[in-house]
Amino acid sequence: MSCPSDDRLNTYLAGQLEPWEAETIEQHVATCPTCPAVIEAHSSLFARGSADGDSGETGRVLAPGDKVGDYVLLHRIGAGGMGVVWAAYDPVLDRELAIKLLGDHAHASRSLRARFEREARITAKLQHPAIVHIQDAGTHRGEPYYVMKLVGGKSLDAAIAERTTMAARLGLVQNVTAIVDAIAYAHEAGVLHRDLKPQNVIVGEFGETVVIDWGLAAMTKSAATPELDDAPTPAATLNPSGVLGTPSYMPPEQAGGFLVDHRADIYALGAILYQVIAGQRPYANHTPTATLVAVLDGPPEPLAALAPDVPPDLRTIAETAMAREPGERYASARQLADELKRFSTGQMVGSHRYSRPERARRWVGRHRTALTIGTVVALAGVATAGLARDATVEDTRCSGMGTGLPACGIHFVPPPYAWRSSPVERRMAPPLRIASSSGSTITAVTGPRSAPRRAKPRTGVASNRKRCSICECSASIASAPR
Repeated sequence: MSCPSDDRLNTYLAGQLEPWEAETIEQHVATCPTCPAVIEAHSSLFARGSADGDSGETGRVLAPGDKVGDYVLLHRIGAGGMGVVWAAYDPVLDRELAIKLLGDHAHASRSLRARFEREARITAKLQHPAIVHIQDAGTHRGEPYYVMKLVGGKSLDAAIAERTTMAARLGLVQNVTAIVDAIAYAHEAGVLHRDLKPQNVIVGEFGETVVIDWGLAAMTKSAATPELDDAPTPAATLNPSGVLGTPSYMPPEQAGGFLVDHRADIYALGAILYQVIAGQRPYANHTPTATLVAVLDGPPEPLAALAPDVPPDLRTIAETAMAREPGERYASARQLADELKRFSTGQMVGSHRYSRPERARRWVGRHRTALTIGTVVALAGVATAGLARDATVEDTRCSGMGTGLPACGIHFVPPPYAWRSSPVERRMAPPLRIASSSGSTITAVTGPRSAPRRAKPRTGVASNRKRCSICECSASIASAPR
């Protein structure tokens, strides 16, 4: 192809081309003798360099203590196909940051530099708590670098490996939800990640989740989520040496060399959730080439076999996101995020068909607090009624009430049959006994058969009015409990 115009190169550097158009320019830049110089002239974002960084020392390997721009390198954090990341010290603000540089192979690939610069520009456009923040950029020894926040912690891949049981790994679902939220925001801003995997997610020391490495990101035509046909068209400009992305987390259309849209990221998010549930990545124990073949051949091992105890609705979420056909996946990352939030809060997941026992368990789980409070209130009511009833079970003395006569002082002892529920129990109860104030006990004329037939009055306390044989007063014989 002929060299692109300056305006088209500027559009490419701003990350505003379709993915296949960007790949076409990158392949051209890799073989063109003049376009790299033009791109470098247009890269105003990386025009600033350090006094010692552009001195021509392009062959020396970076080491701790070297100065890159205004920053001092501390130690190397990691490296990948798109560069190397160092922890660095900012002497101006007295803080630690992270610096990403192209690395030792930067001069061997002209297209790699252009992709690196596009990564910085695209990432800088995204302002989300779960997306790494770009804070500065420049050149060192003629090669670009950018500065970002240093997030202490470990990769999501390492966090999954540390949790050996599914119950422990379920705690990472909240991290997956944060990832999906970030990707939903990126899609709404018109950015596709195209290389989502647990290695590209940092789980911070304070529980934060950060998506990193946007090296394969691409801009769509508009900020809205793209609406494309369900059947992607072949990518004529696909690099014959392989495909972009990580095989275990890419959908079949990406593994087959077809153009992808936002639904490829949704598949990758489902694959991350799959790994959290199963404890292993999809298509485990395969080489990269064999994994591509396996992805094209069929779905990974079912989650029901790898994790039979997983909540069925969570399994449905992962399987829906990883559907073979793009049109059968969630329509957007926002919809996937909403499903995960519903699961985490005990609500019904829209993509799952619940059985009656599952609905009952979900209802109990969602109303657990109300049920607990209701149970406590009910038990307290029963206990209060019992105390009130026991409070009435006390001996009463004859007070001559209603007669105008002095009290006789006879102490009425409540019979145990007063709270008997059946006639047989009442017949077997001992006769009524009365005790005088002098301590002598007298057996009453009325025996068990004279007990009231209604053992439980509406007031909840069984009482019987008896006439005192001494003073003819009417005294109340309190009832005994059951």
